[in-house]
Amino acid sequence: MLEQKPIKIPFDSFTLSAVADELQVFVGGKVQSVRQPNEFEVCLGIYAGGREAMLLLCCHPEFARVHFITKRRANQTNPPVFCSTLRSRFDGARFMSAVQ
Repeated sequence: MLEQKPIKIPFDSFTLSAVADELQVFVGGKVQSVRQPNEFEVCLGIYAGGREAMLLLCCHPEFARVHFITKRRANQTNPPVFCSTLRSRFDGARFMSAVQ
């Protein structure tokens, strides 16, 4: 069986604009959870207007991206210091704006 390499999909200014537009529904919402499933990703659970969403922020050197995900990512058994710091600052915070 051949190993499949991930497909690099460009994350350009048009894509970022679309993500910023999708986030407008959640402006004023509350950050309910912060997860760091691996060293490159952080997931924010945001609740607003009776809707909940998971926002994935990824800083992978080749596959950096920001988008909504439908499945909750598992937490690491011992959250890294970065995740703990984000939780202390973001849990219960209001999502105030999304701009490009």
